[in-house]
Amino acid sequence: MASVRTIREVIKFEGRDYVLTFDWDVLSDFEETYRLSVADVLEPPGGGSPMMSRLVKLFRHGLLPEHPEVDLNEAGAMMMTAAIADIFMGAINGAMPQPGDNGEDGETPGANPPNRAARRAAKSRAGGKTGSSRQPKQE
Repeated sequence: MASVRTIREVIKFEGRDYVLTFDWDVLSDFEETYRLSVADVLEPPGGGSPMMSRLVKLFRHGLLPEHPEVDLNEAGAMMMTAAIADIFMGAINGAMPQPGDNGEDGETPGANPPNRAARRAAKSRAGGKTGSSRQPKQE
């Protein structure tokens, strides 16, 4: 399976540092929460420009692991800053699997990833916590 990279960027907004994180957990949780494909948010089917409301939701989801207090209004205000919008697009594009990426797990590239319930069940069987799996990964 093509692999999602872990991307972490520090952004400054109104004198405060925020950590933007995109990894497997953040992206899959976004898709499950909003029932939207990240790929479709970035490149809408049928062409056209991405919807700003969807981009803001994706941006906010990247902030949630370390900044759960950020709401959609604040995330939207951040996205109106050109420098932050550029950092966001670089981070999300860097995290997405690239053509030719192949995993080492023998799965078919593009195969559907396991859902949150399956990940929790596997973690439970392994003796791990069953709470939210959306934690920033260390690089």
